[in-house]
Amino acid sequence: MGQYFIPVILDAAEGFVRTWFDPHTHDQGYKLMEHSYIYNKFMWAVEKELSPLGRFYKCRLVWSGDYSKDSLHSKTDEHNFSSTVSCNMMDYKYVVNHTKGCYFDKSVDYESTQCIHPLPILTAMGNGLSRGDYQGTHMELVGTWAKDVISVEKEPPPDFNLLVCDFQYEI
Repeated sequence: MGQYFIPVILDAAEGFVRTWFDPHTHDQGYKLMEHSYIYNKFMWAVEKELSPLGRFYKCRLVWSGDYSKDSLHSKTDEHNFSSTVSCNMMDYKYVVNHTKGCYFDKSVDYESTQCIHPLPILTAMGNGLSRGDYQGTHMELVGTWAKDVISVEKEPPPDFNLLVCDFQYEI
C-alpha cells in the first residue's frame, strides 16, 4: 500500500480545514511522489488557487499524509475543491512563504517534466512513514513549510530570501 497525501488549505488560525485538493481529479495518484512534479496539471491547479487569481491566495497550506499522527484526512470529508487550470501558470514562477520570508523559483533548472516540484515536499506532514514518500536530497527541508502562509507570484517579494531546493528522489 502506501501513504496518501492531499494538499489542505487551513484557516488563518490553523483551527480547521477550509478545503482540500484531490489528485485524482487531474489523473494523479495519492502517493506524494505520484503527483509532486513540475508541469503536471494537478500542481498547476493547486498553484492557480494559491496565486492572486485563486480563492486561496496567501493561505496556510499543508500536504497532509494519512499516516501522520497529526493527519488532517479525517477532517476533510466534505471540502474537496476541484480546480481547473484556464490560465498559463508558467508566468507564476515564484512560490512564496510569507511566514518565513523566503521563496523558491520553480523555473530554475526545471526543464524536465519529471522534475520534482518543491512545494509538496516542503509542506509535507508525515513524510517518511511509508513507501511512495519522498526520500532523497535535502531531507532537512522536508516539511519545514507545513502550515505556513503560501502564495504563488509572478515576481518575488522584495527583501525575501531565495531558497534553493533542488530535490532529487533516491529510490
